[in-house]
Amino acid sequence: MKKITQPTLKEKKTTKFIAKQIDFESIQKQRQKIGALGEAIVFELLIKNAQKNNNKLPIHVSKVEGDGLGYDIRCWNELGEECYIEVKTSTSKFSDGFEMSRNEIKASTSKNANYFIYRVYDLNIKTRECKIKIFEGPVSSETFNLEATSYKVYQK
Repeated sequence: MKKITQPTLKEKKTTKFIAKQIDFESIQKQRQKIGALGEAIVFELLIKNAQKNNNKLPIHVSKVEGDGLGYDIRCWNELGEECYIEVKTSTSKFSDGFEMSRNEIKASTSKNANYFIYRVYDLNIKTRECKIKIFEGPVSSETFNLEATSYKVYQK
């Protein structure tokens, strides 16, 4: 484990903290709405592909079985192999930089090549128009740049 040390005077950066009122509840509701829409778009796309290729229909596991599996949709490829789809959605015009939970990262490594991230971006909520980029798992520091955005802190 890397030891965290205090920065020296040369390394020390000045951070200016600004107080502002943030409606976290509203932000979270909007994120959930955008995420659910992205999942619905990908699920519909996977259903069409399955029907076209005469494959078994996908299952929207985050709705049917609940959250916590580390992926949102289970589907089957042309060989009949199970595939695991995690959907990450934003309205921004860029496909990179998205949040993943520890559980999602673990699922990607245990499912290996059959784990995919469907990155839905540039989403227009009203028209449902979007772009989709597909990343193949597993998610690790060898395949992606991982940046810690929060920490769980325990007293020593």
